[in-house]
Amino acid sequence: MLYKSGQTDAAYSIVDETLVNLGTGKYLREFLKLKAYLLKNSGNPGRPIKAFGDYIKTNPGDIRATIDLLKLLFQDKQYNKVIEEAEALFVAMPLLENEDNWGYLMAKYLEGLAFISTKSYSDARAALAVVSGIKAGGTGLGALVPYAIFYTGWAQYKLGFFQAAAGEFQKILSGYPKHELATRTLYYTGWCYYSDARFDDAVAYFLRVLAANTDKTLVAKTSFFTAKSYINLGKKEEAGRYYKEVYLKYQE
Repeated sequence: MLYKSGQTDAAYSIVDETLVNLGTGKYLREFLKLKAYLLKNSGNPGRPIKAFGDYIKTNPGDIRATIDLLKLLFQDKQYNKVIEEAEALFVAMPLLENEDNWGYLMAKYLEGLAFISTKSYSDARAALAVVSGIKAGGTGLGALVPYAIFYTGWAQYKLGFFQAAAGEFQKILSGYPKHELATRTLYYTGWCYYSDARFDDAVAYFLRVLAANTDKTLVAKTSFFTAKSYINLGKKEEAGRYYKEVYLKYQE
């Protein structure tokens, strides 16, 4: 009742006191879980991370709690720990993909983001490809798919596979044209083509960014690379127009 009425600190104090007196009683697991979830939104990831760790030791089969732990670790920028805990989960539960597909995909997604954050791009590509290939129905994780595709593309780009990266980005443009990532994806698709010296294609995507965007920083970068693309195409007049645009509007 205290927790539901917003008296989180009072509820936590009661639970903590109970745990001190409980020892190894049969209700230990339930009180450890309650403590973890009371602390989850405390604003200090360190406290709930320890609490979730303590609880999961008593109930390693609670996949939802393990996913919450991975989220907290990621929030706290403990990326290597995210990877370690996710891999431990996959080893401990080799049939997880079949037994709890939601938990498997969530763990893969968080592990993939952690690999991106540690610049382990090959591993990120492998982990995120599992998520980017899922169908929206059945798992309840359809909203994650465009993000998984985007970061798969980013990993491909960082590995130097520019055409593969562009292919991933184009999946967002064709499948999720109104998504919040769509404009950034246009830019990165153009960037892939620029990096692969396909300057005509790069210009085509950069111009779409400029037609659709008002973000000052992105427009400035896009104008600059549009100009450089035109230079590489030998179109100095067009390049000059975009260089001038950058100089006059975005020189600060």
